[in-house]
Amino acid sequence: MKKIIFLLLIANTALAQKADSLKIFQKVTVGAVSSLASTTDFKTVEKPFNVGMNLSLNILMMTPKTYHSILYGTSNNSLNSLNGYFLKNGWDTYLFYSKSISTRGQYLGWGIERMTKVGDADKEGIKCFILAELGTDFKQGKYFTLGLLISVQHRVWKR
Repeated sequence: MKKIIFLLLIANTALAQKADSLKIFQKVTVGAVSSLASTTDFKTVEKPFNVGMNLSLNILMMTPKTYHSILYGTSNNSLNSLNGYFLKNGWDTYLFYSKSISTRGQYLGWGIERMTKVGDADKEGIKCFILAELGTDFKQGKYFTLGLLISVQHRVWKR
C-alpha cells in the first residue's frame, strides 16, 4: 500500500512539473476529505438509505474549468479518481471511479455538487460540498447517494 501511494505521489509531482511547462494546471493541493453519505439501491423498502462515513487522503490538480483528484479511501481501502467540470453559480459536475484494493469491487458514479468555503476565501482552508450522485457497481447495483463532504486542503503549488 505504501508503495502504491508513493508511486502516485511521484507520478503527480512529475505531472505537475510537466504541467508547469505546458501551463495547464493552475493549482495543486494535498489534503483530506471527510464524507458522510446516505445511499440507496432502490430495492430495500424497510430501510431505504444506508449511511456511511469515509476519510480520504487526496491530491487535487485544478485547471481554470476542471479539477482532477486522486484519493485513497482509508475506511474502505480503495483508490479513487474524481474528475470534475465547473458549472455556473458555484455548481460542478463530476465522474467518480473507485477500485477496492482488497477485493474486486469497483464503482462508477456521476454527480452534481455545490461548494461552500468556510473561513478566509483567499486561503485554501476548509470547503464543504453538498452532493447528489447516481452510480453503479458494474454488477446488479444501481445507487443514488446524497452526501456532505468536508475538504481540508493545503496548497503545494499555484501558478
